[in-house]
Amino acid sequence: LQPNSHLAAHRDTMRRPVVFIVYGVTIALLTAAEELHFRSEQELLQGLEDAAVEEQVMSKSLHWMRLCTSQSWWRAARLVVLKAKSSAKPGIFELLDTEVRLRTNDVKLEADQLMAFVEETSKEHGRQGLDEVPCALQWAQNSSTIFLGVKYASRWSAPGAIEVADVSVNITDTTFSLAAFGHHSSIRKRYVVDLPLFAPIVPESSSWSSASVGRATATLQKQGPEKWPKLTGAKSKHPVTSWLDMEERWSDELRSFASDSREKKKKAAPEAAPPSGSSGSEARRLQISWRKKLQRWWKKLPKPLRKVAPWLLLGVGSFLTGYAIFVLCTRDEKPS
Repeated sequence: LQPNSHLAAHRDTMRRPVVFIVYGVTIALLTAAEELHFRSEQELLQGLEDAAVEEQVMSKSLHWMRLCTSQSWWRAARLVVLKAKSSAKPGIFELLDTEVRLRTNDVKLEADQLMAFVEETSKEHGRQGLDEVPCALQWAQNSSTIFLGVKYASRWSAPGAIEVADVSVNITDTTFSLAAFGHHSSIRKRYVVDLPLFAPIVPESSSWSSASVGRATATLQKQGPEKWPKLTGAKSKHPVTSWLDMEERWSDELRSFASDSREKKKKAAPEAAPPSGSSGSEARRLQISWRKKLQRWWKKLPKPLRKVAPWLLLGVGSFLTGYAIFVLCTRDEKPS
């Protein structure tokens, strides 16, 4: 009998873990069966009308709030908030308040990004196949700045777009770029500026703005005081003309800068003794210096006087020539 009793005790020992495993699995299955599952917002709203279901939902209110916001079940979410507010358990409403703010901010961010993507896609779709028009340009300068005028037209004297939209400007140290969209003759067009500059500029100190109807202006800061002989550093597809009003406004400043630059160069250049037998070269230099002085004196004259002066000189020369001929003729005549 003793071996049989040991065998029975051994069987009981082996059965206990099996019983515990079966019990745990049964509890897990029952718990899973008791978990709530709602396939729609309407089912959740109907379930919240039952007190037992409401208690289970409110015990996991954060879980159900996350589900409602992810599924866009906004009526159910509002009802869960109301249930939490009237709940006797402390802290539930505060937790839901924080969760709702976080979730709604995420939803807003996603919606804004989607809207921005749709708008950009719509713009790109509308820009396809548009005619591209190089804008007409005017420019002027002083010793430190380039003044640029842009007209949304193929020529400065031609009509163009009165209003433009989606204007984008990019200023680098070597280029000025602009793109805009507008209508001319009921046709939507893309107006562009792609301008390689003659010399480097300072983008941080440069700016642009919309000017009068159908135009824009830009102020480009030079890297150092100098006079540009031209606007572009390479061949450009844009028609470029002088900005006469700005040129006249800054002509004195630019002339003074040029004169000061020449004086500085003269002072900086070492004085060299002229070699012997260079009288011919000295005469040529004097002739050139007098010619330059005459040119500078001519440029200092007012514009109206410069226009009249050639005719005035012609009239004076003709008078003097006629007078000389008259004197010579009367001198040769003998008195009778």
